[in-house]
Amino acid sequence: MFLGVAPAALGFVLWAYAMARMDVGRVTTGLYLVTALAIVISLIWLGQVPGPVELAGGAVALAGVMLAGSRRRGRRPREAAEVAEVREPVSVR
Repeated sequence: MFLGVAPAALGFVLWAYAMARMDVGRVTTGLYLVTALAIVISLIWLGQVPGPVELAGGAVALAGVMLAGSRRRGRRPREAAEVAEVREPVSVR
């Protein structure tokens, strides 16, 4: 019961703490790091050497973090005032 309650409670508390202090997109992107961290922790703590499938999964997860973290710098969205602005027609004579 301890293993079910304590890690779940700790996870939810840390999730709420992160959500209160950071952008939602950035916090959610951090979830992709769980797979890579699990591989590193199992290597250091348990001495398990990851196989090719585990390494491929970690690489896919890290690629997802990099892809989600790299935003294209395009045009900035028009401001609400610019959208609502009514322009007078220019008369050509």
